[in-house]
Amino acid sequence: MIAAAASPLQRSVFVSHFAEKLGMAPGQLDTHLGASPRSAPTVSEVPQQKAREERLAPLSMAQKQLVEFMILQPRYFSRLEEAGIRQNLAGGLGEILFLQQKSLLARNPEAEPEELLTSMPDGAERNFVAELLIRPPILDASGDEKKQQEELDDLLHYLRRIHLKKSADELMERMQNAEREGNIVLLQELMIEQVAIHRQLHDKQV
Repeated sequence: MIAAAASPLQRSVFVSHFAEKLGMAPGQLDTHLGASPRSAPTVSEVPQQKAREERLAPLSMAQKQLVEFMILQPRYFSRLEEAGIRQNLAGGLGEILFLQQKSLLARNPEAEPEELLTSMPDGAERNFVAELLIRPPILDASGDEKKQQEELDDLLHYLRRIHLKKSADELMERMQNAEREGNIVLLQELMIEQVAIHRQLHDKQV
């Protein structure tokens, strides 16, 4: 999977992920894998790189909206991060863009979207950002701060609901395990948690 990464950014994400799983430093794992600095692709490498990029899972409509807002409105990045945007984008182009944006803002908190583009190597991620800057969504292009705040609220609401639904699914699995094991005490505790999560899901504020 690491060798098939479509870009240096993807490779960095995969190396960090597997290094954490193996309890190794990312640099150590990269050296162990025999990594060498990437040079410009030769003519024969271009079709292979294109094929690897095509294997990236496409963003869903909701994920695309999250990523576009994250890039075009960097001042709200920390709010999205706190709400769990990375978990929602995990494993694909969106997570790589999240990590690149996070790195850029760590170096320069006032960075503009154009700076993200210039800091990126060629690849699917850079193409996505370039296309977005050329043709931004109408709402973001309008510069209406009130509408931007409303969109942020909608996205945060969406992320909270996704987090709660995931928690509910995980809780259901734990309940099924407790029932199979005959652990009635644990099952009752989990049922109480389930009621609390369902209440939050049906709360108009969530």
